[in-house]
Amino acid sequence: TTRFCHGDDFTAREYSAVAALPPTADGARFAAAITQRLGDRVCCVPVAHVEQSKATTVGLGDAFVGGFLAALVGA
Repeated sequence: TTRFCHGDDFTAREYSAVAALPPTADGARFAAAITQRLGDRVCCVPVAHVEQSKATTVGLGDAFVGGFLAALVGA
């Protein structure tokens, strides 16, 4: 979410500010429900709602899939 808001050159302060944002209500409910159902087999972190007029989206999906596949292969 920090990269989405600030691009590749975000600072530690920008990262901390985004990390401190509250999660969306729907995301928090989903994370709680899936954690209750699957326990330690899953780690679900709800995302904060941000509105950004000049967002960076290039590569965000690639980063997600890379982490997902690495975890899947290691399972």
